[in-house]
Amino acid sequence: YDLALPLADRIYLTEVDAAPEGDAFFPQIDTKNWSETAQVRFEAGEGNDHAFTLRILDRVTAPA
Repeated sequence: YDLALPLADRIYLTEVDAAPEGDAFFPQIDTKNWSETAQVRFEAGEGNDHAFTLRILDRVTAPA
């Protein structure tokens, strides 16, 4: 993820309210470089074991 992030102008990020075991993680996003342009929340229910949020982030500054 770290290698591809400088090439991105937009991030479609899904944040799931769960804590599964794993060793791959998305890097911390520097909020001064990104602006959230949309957010939609979905609660847990039929077909969704966990609540989740879909976020769209657009780059506001050029990568260093």
